[in-house]
Amino acid sequence: MRKLRLDRRQFLGVAGASLFAAGLPRAKAAEAPALKTPNIRRGVWPILMTPFTASGQVDCGAIPEMIEFYIQTGCAGVFAGGLSSEIFKLSLDEMLQIAQAAVKSAAGRIGVVATGAFGATLDEQAADLRRMGETGVDASVILLSKLPSAQAVGDQLLKLAELAPGPLGLYECPDPEDRRIPVADFPRVAQSQRYCFSKDTSPEPAELALKAKAAQGTPLRIFNASLDKLPEMMRAGADGHCGTAAIVCPELTGTASQLEDPALAQRAERALMAINDLMVSNAYPSSGKYILEKRGLHLGTPSRDRSMGELDDGLRQRFDAFLKNFDFKTPAPAFG
Repeated sequence: MRKLRLDRRQFLGVAGASLFAAGLPRAKAAEAPALKTPNIRRGVWPILMTPFTASGQVDCGAIPEMIEFYIQTGCAGVFAGGLSSEIFKLSLDEMLQIAQAAVKSAAGRIGVVATGAFGATLDEQAADLRRMGETGVDASVILLSKLPSAQAVGDQLLKLAELAPGPLGLYECPDPEDRRIPVADFPRVAQSQRYCFSKDTSPEPAELALKAKAAQGTPLRIFNASLDKLPEMMRAGADGHCGTAAIVCPELTGTASQLEDPALAQRAERALMAINDLMVSNAYPSSGKYILEKRGLHLGTPSRDRSMGELDDGLRQRFDAFLKNFDFKTPAPAFG
């Protein structure tokens, strides 16, 4: 397992980010090339887990059922390319196949964004982004952790926006190196008009509020990954949630995101944290696939990432006992 600044359990629950300056002038925003209107709606964006066959091959045949599940549970879109998707265990060709299958199945009913930049240079990453854009995704997402340099992050993002024509997204992925957009860079990246999706890891509502202010009037929408402050992040200006709990509990994630009934939102958040803690601490991501199977999906539990252990019979029994009294749609009073 790669050495991270955050351990995997911390990342999957609560991630961190830095403050940045807001209110900078919109330099050259009017000169930016026109951006096609992507299907990036506010709401819940689960990470799309990668289904594998028993022999370890990507099983794109399981993706249509997954997409229908997320449509029926009210999700705004899916993110094909998070750590939960096992991206560092996939080839670019496999990721392109997954994105194509997701786009075809979604057929515009929900948004689809996908990670698509792994080259060693900006030119190579731009070529990857162009290939991903050809699949029809609503945004080709850049991993900040895979940019060629840890310096001048904003300049690299603006250069990629020049080199890759389609709508782009951002992912503050802490693996293999934890990087975030520096304080002064976020406003000019947002105001470039080329970015429309951000999987954000701000741990504090005040930080996210600054990002939301900087993104006002731009296509960029911010989907925070922090679970322990989900309602607060929504009040601070997040456009939705994109985290691990949403993969198996999109309905409760939506409830925790709504602001009309704070008590209900708090119960939903606590229920999400209970199942998320159990899931990501034991044989993840296979455990997440197992929960989806218990919800009626048929994606199987094989995974290429076994850093969190194997899903054995003992763990299956433990999950079964927990799920026996767990309501995926309405948080029980016990979580109040």
